[in-house]
Amino acid sequence: PVTDVMNLCNEIGRLTGRKPNKMVVGTDLAVTLLNHSDIKNRIQQSQLGIPTLDLVARIMGLMTIVEARSTRNIAVQNEDSSVTTMSFIADGKSFLLVYANPSSTPTRNQPSGGYYLQWSRMHPQVPTDMGMMVNSLRLPEVEHGDWFEVVDAAQPVIVGPDYGVFASSVIG
Repeated sequence: PVTDVMNLCNEIGRLTGRKPNKMVVGTDLAVTLLNHSDIKNRIQQSQLGIPTLDLVARIMGLMTIVEARSTRNIAVQNEDSSVTTMSFIADGKSFLLVYANPSSTPTRNQPSGGYYLQWSRMHPQVPTDMGMMVNSLRLPEVEHGDWFEVVDAAQPVIVGPDYGVFASSVIG
């Protein structure tokens, strides 16, 4: 996998002039990378320590590798509420390799594969620049009954499709 990722980095770098610096991997792929013999051998030979995604990133020449671990409840609404069916949001066997602007502020002069744009001051009652509004309500008739509503105005935007690559089902 190390040579494959390095080859993808070279291809993106050839097309754009920028080498990818970040990788987001699914949970299954993270386990596979950490236990792959090629990566274990490289770590063992260099005496870097126990395999972590940070070490794998260093071996692949990336700034960071992030494991996509966000979950959601996929149970059918209004069915047996005692059953919670949780699932990872991202496909566990996929990855995104991308050049991301190292600065946290989008700029016209700095390319990036994408940005997560969040609107600030979206409501007159929200004086902060966080871009979200949180309402809460206490439900006294329900034990530990608190209700929260979060209103968020954000949009992921692909601004440089040539600066990254997404691959799915990369492991069996």
